[in-house]
Amino acid sequence: LMFICFTLGTVEFFHKICRVTLLLTDPTASRMTCITFFLLFLNQTLGMMHINSLLLWRVETFIFGGTDAVVSEEENHIMHAYFGLLIERVWDVKSLSTCQKLAVMLQLDDDDLQQLVVEESTAKAPVCASIRQSMYRKGRSSRWIFMMQNFVTK
Repeated sequence: LMFICFTLGTVEFFHKICRVTLLLTDPTASRMTCITFFLLFLNQTLGMMHINSLLLWRVETFIFGGTDAVVSEEENHIMHAYFGLLIERVWDVKSLSTCQKLAVMLQLDDDDLQQLVVEESTAKAPVCASIRQSMYRKGRSSRWIFMMQNFVTK
């Protein structure tokens, strides 16, 4: 059954590649139709890979992999012990309901793991703000990002 699904998926993917290619090379096709088909194809292509899983794996490898960036059996055991301790700590929080605790655990992603492990220095924020303002004055920073960050921090 898995082989049949894989084969059908591969054939359909090849079909979409051919369809998008023909559409993009057709001089009578409208530009909007070409862009729409291309974006839908790109969405499907990116959806084949679980990006969140890949990002979590990269952060896990960075944190637990050591200098060789490979998670060994011992490091994998340490990682599982860390996640077990994390789950235990979440479930010990009295101020959250069971549904909220479950939601926290189901939504754990690479950003959360990085925020738990990497501590931000309180001295870093003013330095970053000063550099951002200097870049803005020199025209090297996006004005839109600068305005949004000022709006959020006020």
